[in-house]
Amino acid sequence: MTTQPINPTLRAAIKLRHLSDALRSDWSLIDQAKQRMDEKLKQAEELAAHQGDAAFRTEFDGQLVQLRSA
Repeated sequence: MTTQPINPTLRAAIKLRHLSDALRSDWSLIDQAKQRMDEKLKQAEELAAHQGDAAFRTEFDGQLVQLRSA
């Protein structure tokens, strides 16, 4: 029984497709994480607005600006 050599172009195309699929999946996970983070930040903003005193809100708003500019 002999084995057939694998076409290097086909092998490269298969690897490229796998990498492309992995990247697409990674970007999807990043987008989902960003959505969850945005929801948590919105909840934190609402809590700070309702429960926090002026000093806390000032510090919180500063940290929020840093997070959003990063």
